[in-house]
Amino acid sequence: MRRMHAVVSLLLAMVLQSCQRDEATAPRVTEPSAQSLPNPNSLIAFTSVRRCQICSDIYVIHPDGSGEKELTVSASNSQPSWSPDGGKIAYRRGRGIFVMSADGSGQTPLTDPGVEARDPSWSPDGARIAFTGLGPDGNNVLNFEIFVMNADGSGPVPITTDAASDYAPAWSPDGSQIAFTSTRDGNAEIYVMAADGSSPRRLTDNPTADEAPSWSPDGLQIAFSSVHGGRPQIAVMNADGSGPTVLTDTTLVFTNRSPSWSPDGRQIAFSRTGRGGTGVSLTNADGSGEIALTVKFTSLLQYDTHPSWSPDGSHIAFASDFQERSDIHVIAVDGSANTNLTKTTGPRRDPSWSPDAMQIAFTWGLDGNDDIYVMQADGSGTVRLTDIGGVDRQPTWSPDGRQIAFSSRRDGNDEIYVMNADGSMPIRLTDAPGSDGQPDWSPHGRQIVFTSTRDGNQEIYVMLADGSAVMRLTNGPAADFHPVWSPDGRQIAFISGRDGTREVYVMNADGAAPTRVTFGGPFNQDHPTWSPNGRYIAFSRLTSSGDFEIFVMNADGSEPRPVTSNQLSDGQPNWAHPGQP
Repeated sequence: MRRMHAVVSLLLAMVLQSCQRDEATAPRVTEPSAQSLPNPNSLIAFTSVRRCQICSDIYVIHPDGSGEKELTVSASNSQPSWSPDGGKIAYRRGRGIFVMSADGSGQTPLTDPGVEARDPSWSPDGARIAFTGLGPDGNNVLNFEIFVMNADGSGPVPITTDAASDYAPAWSPDGSQIAFTSTRDGNAEIYVMAADGSSPRRLTDNPTADEAPSWSPDGLQIAFSSVHGGRPQIAVMNADGSGPTVLTDTTLVFTNRSPSWSPDGRQIAFSRTGRGGTGVSLTNADGSGEIALTVKFTSLLQYDTHPSWSPDGSHIAFASDFQERSDIHVIAVDGSANTNLTKTTGPRRDPSWSPDAMQIAFTWGLDGNDDIYVMQADGSGTVRLTDIGGVDRQPTWSPDGRQIAFSSRRDGNDEIYVMNADGSMPIRLTDAPGSDGQPDWSPHGRQIVFTSTRDGNQEIYVMLADGSAVMRLTNGPAADFHPVWSPDGRQIAFISGRDGTREVYVMNADGAAPTRVTFGGPFNQDHPTWSPNGRYIAFSRLTSSGDFEIFVMNADGSEPRPVTSNQLSDGQPNWAHPGQP
């Protein structure tokens, strides 16, 4: 431990020294005067993962940090729970609970999507659903409590009001009891109570954590996740809490969670995490005969969790996260017929304002493929512009609003294309080895600046709007990228790593006189965007807390100030064009 503290102290000293060196050359940061602040009525669009860390949505905000509004909602689907008759699946989407038919159709919200709700569990008669929700405890303080509602979402009633967190309810097979997890005694343990919330009783007493109870079909046992050997394992105990037994091997480097009994009581499905991902596994009820049903621990991107058996025992529903997508899948118990039921509306990125500020073009990873879409400035009226099967992204509007340039991989390589604003008549502008991307249209509409690796390093280039007369603007060993024109067309702001960290630079439109304008110390900057009058630049900055936030500064780099401040990353700012910000 002393050695770890020494390493941390050394790293901290290095960071402080780096900050001191930068401080000697950086412009003095002063509090901005009222006269230097942008017009608070202008808008900056940006992306954020604050709704869920595997999602990315588009927000707008005023440059003083006020008036933040979420325009899109990327769904995150998890925690499937089969209805007793096998006809429906309740599940968590975003912050609320939804229900759908077993084939994925008829997806319907049961709870208010703006209020946290999770862990749905059907009563044995299918008439009610228990769940975890935010509600007032005995001191009228919002806290996670156990609720019960009708199966159509009506009549939600809290049945716990303890000052600690109560979560993960599970009905007993006869419907008379609910097992759940609670921290009311200072540690996560398994409790059981009557179905109306009365007579709570503690079943486990583990110095670490016991969670996620699941009743055996005969009601005689409860499987649960219990930390042993430093990692969660699958354990089983009698319904009165006696005879706890660990089923999974504590000597293996695996994390095992979310047990679910098969309808015949012979097997337990659970999620297992190894070095290569998370998959659904099966074990016999005595802990023998483990098999991996989905991930074989070779994928670094896939995470299959929260298995739930169909009532006839033929299929298992589970949540699958893959390449920033989170969906509900169903798979046969022999591992065949893996079917995606929800097909999440994936992450939205690359917001780009139309010249009249009436629309925003953006990239949407719908069904796992990036395409270009456009929506109204309030988030309504989304229209798909590209649907070619390749990756289309990074849209940017022409100054007259008639065309959109973008990057596409439809021909096997990242190239710059242009299309009409309605998505018609796409034309390829570049055709070179390496990747071409991040286009930005000049204010007069005659040129497009972009990045390319065609010469072996990521550099900034400019070409005429028809793709001719390509000229390289930067030339150095470090990467130069994210170029954006100033509103008067005389300068280009961009990001470069030439001084060791990613900083914002400004150069003349012909590539001359590159000047560093940010001094972030050890922290990276990204995605600069000019205000319409050219007096300010918004950008994203990696902060000391480890997340990106939106900043605004004067165009010369002075007076940088944060616009957003939260625990998750905000990025890709894009200033609306009209008005005087």
